[in-house]
Amino acid sequence: MRHAAANQVEIVTRSLLHAAAETLGAAVVRDEFRNGALSVHLTRGEHVVAVEVRSGLVGGPRWEVTALRGGAAAELSVRPELAGEGFDKLLGLTLDLPTGDAAFDARFVVEAAPVAVAGHLLVGDLRACLMSLPRSDEGPVLRVTADALSLRWVGGLARDRAAHLLGAVFDCLERCRALHEAMLQPNVQAPFRASSGGASAVDPGS
Repeated sequence: MRHAAANQVEIVTRSLLHAAAETLGAAVVRDEFRNGALSVHLTRGEHVVAVEVRSGLVGGPRWEVTALRGGAAAELSVRPELAGEGFDKLLGLTLDLPTGDAAFDARFVVEAAPVAVAGHLLVGDLRACLMSLPRSDEGPVLRVTADALSLRWVGGLARDRAAHLLGAVFDCLERCRALHEAMLQPNVQAPFRASSGGASAVDPGS
């Protein structure tokens, strides 16, 4: 018999994710509970997003949102700023790309390669979603690599935020696709934007 907490997580989360899929016009193509985790896969357009949720003994449910992607050899990492790390940032010991969003910059450390990838992918909606998620030593952590996207955090997800979050993930995947197409074009600078100093910058107004 499943633990009562796991059962409750399954019931509430399944309802939340199905409602979010309906709001986004996405289709649920997989929905199962296995080995203590609820796994729901949603598809919209050419993208498939997998959401796995398992009950946690400390801090609440553990969430992981993943998707495969192809194309541009670009990477993005966003993680919570650790206690005392602000001083390391001032000394240049911790690499961190400023977004121009003061509240976001105070909470997260951003790395990207090429640097300008951050400005293309880390737009306002996605930043707002990351800010809304529960913060802990384990997340939220967003990683985008050449072949995958993953977002992890521990805690809840408000029902009225689920569609917003998953919509931002689908949008990020679409931006990854557009980035790949742009990089294939000869002599095209977009989506990379140079600042007045010649260095790439995150676009806070996106």
